[in-house]
Amino acid sequence: MVVCNSSPLIYLAALDDFHLLHTLFGEITIPQAVFEEVVVAGASFPVARSVEKANHEWLHVRQVIDSTKTTDLLAIGLDPGESEALALAVEIRAETLLL
Repeated sequence: MVVCNSSPLIYLAALDDFHLLHTLFGEITIPQAVFEEVVVAGASFPVARSVEKANHEWLHVRQVIDSTKTTDLLAIGLDPGESEALALAVEIRAETLLL
């Protein structure tokens, strides 16, 4: 399983190479905070349209169950998307984490 942070989504969408995520990794999982960052906050950017199109097809949004991990990561200065991506990767024992 692959977990992805916002940055790879944003940059690949901006380069019109968003499809590479699916081509290289098949299924991708993103935490809720990443979804909110790229779709809600970034609604006017190409990444929002790309994520919405891929959502439920090969890109899946998943909630972090143990929020204490996220809180600990926020305390050291990571943003919510990074914190949840790291916490989710550990929680689901992801094989790959894209940052």
